[in-house]
Amino acid sequence: MISILILELITTNTARLLRPAFASDRKQLVEGTAQWFIVGRSQIPYCPPMPAEITNTDEFVGLSETAHECRVKRSKDLVKLKLRTPSQLYTLKVKVDRADDVIKRLKCEIVEV
Repeated sequence: MISILILELITTNTARLLRPAFASDRKQLVEGTAQWFIVGRSQIPYCPPMPAEITNTDEFVGLSETAHECRVKRSKDLVKLKLRTPSQLYTLKVKVDRADDVIKRLKCEIVEV
């Protein structure tokens, strides 16, 4: 009869025994006949961070250097700029008359929505 040793994979990629090894288990380990089952890593789903609202236009323009794109959503009295960086989404709300000046200063692709 072959004993089953259950291992848990830790985030450091090391394994630890979930139950104590008995004499027969140790013997099978030495002989190489033990069967190993790995219980996977934690099943916590990845949750991206919430968008961050920026109020300073200079900071927003500085972040545009590392951004993939900036989406521009226009309404009657407000323009929302959404800046997508590799790790975070940043938003900026500006008045319609100031929006074009801010958009000209951005250093990434502009997408009108």
